Amino acid sequence: MIKVLFICHGNICRSPMAACLLRALAEREGLSDRLEADSAAVTCEELGNPVYPPARRTLEGHGVPCDGHRARQLTASDYVAFDYLIGMDASNLRRMRSICGGDPDRRLSLLMDWTGRGGDVADPWYSGDFETAFRDIEAGCRAVLERLRPLLEQEDPLTAGGIRRAMGEAAAGLRIEALEKATSTNLLLRDRAEAGAPDGTVLTAETQTQGRGRRARRFFSPPGCGLYLSVLLRPSLPPEDAPLLTAAAAAAAAEAVEAVSGRAAQIKWVNDVLLDGRKVCGILTEGRVSAETGRFAYVVVGAGFNVCPPPGGFPPELAELAGTVLPEAADGARSRLAAEFLRRLRGYAARLEERTFLEPYRARSVVPGRRVTVYRTDGTQRAARALALDERCRLVVAYDDGSRETLDSGEVSLRMEGASYV
Repeated sequence: MIKVLFICHGNICRSPMAACLLRALAEREGLSDRLEADSAAVTCEELGNPVYPPARRTLEGHGVPCDGHRARQLTASDYVAFDYLIGMDASNLRRMRSICGGDPDRRLSLLMDWTGRGGDVADPWYSGDFETAFRDIEAGCRAVLERLRPLLEQEDPLTAGGIRRAMGEAAAGLRIEALEKATSTNLLLRDRAEAGAPDGTVLTAETQTQGRGRRARRFFSPPGCGLYLSVLLRPSLPPEDAPLLTAAAAAAAAEAVEAVSGRAAQIKWVNDVLLDGRKVCGILTEGRVSAETGRFAYVVVGAGFNVCPPPGGFPPELAELAGTVLPEAADGARSRLAAEFLRRLRGYAARLEERTFLEPYRARSVVPGRRVTVYRTDGTQRAARALALDERCRLVVAYDDGSRETLDSGEVSLRMEGASYV
């Protein structure tokens, strides 16, 4: 369900006209069960009053019903309750920002901006020109419906508001933005980190054109069936502790997958989450170390989840390797998965030195006790048996000649015996 809130000065003319019209348009196209439209005021001048009679007559003249409305005022909680908050003029937008405490998720906008023309919808309460107001509002509502159509036609739309609602109070301090398309959420968020974006900034994308995993491997990112998100953290962390954050993210992802799927997840060292032996999530952690402090200036944690099967299936090279969290799309599943992951990741990251993630990680690790092949960055490879994970989440292996080595995830990759991917 996508939720849209229209806002004007008193909530008796423009905003209820927009809400009624958008509902009518959605109903005509069979989308009314996936779209909720409401309205509110930035002032308390008309609280409890019905739609202004000339506005009602204009709507009815165009075949748009508007029964049962009573004016109400916008509240800060509306910012969480609705996915899009759309004002009628610049004055509305300023007051919307004030009431909502800013716009961290970039969800406040003006109706005419959706049309590409920009400008305000003139208030007919002052001008008396309700037909012109209706034409502008109709153009705006049609543009809103067209822009939202890809989300509305999905079984499981993903929005910043949906993630916030799924997280509840745990979303405090996050800035969540849901993009239609990105080259790579990690790349975009690294650029924003360099520009000063704060800790807790989150980007999601419906699809990625340059999605990637470790060692620059391509990450398949089709629209509508995956969850692709990146989180900006600004921990006081030395470079040698970066693998801990990757492992914490993998533990958070595995627990999130279990919460949504109801099945036991496994972790392949260091950053792959598996269900029934198939990869359903990968983690990519990147950052920049400050020359002044020798610690990370920021870290971007990216996670890509295969939530449900893509139309037409996975590409041939992934068909035997990739799995999905769910067998089919389910309304709200991606928002819940994002919420479960973000909640757990933030908890682990806040207490990274305590290694609270380590036991959940070890409990799900499938590598210790298995025969593996160690692939080094110089191209060499060597057979070994994986023994255990140490306190820094490094892998201890025993080679066939009896020697042992503790491996860092940044230096090697593994292939488990019987598995077909590295």
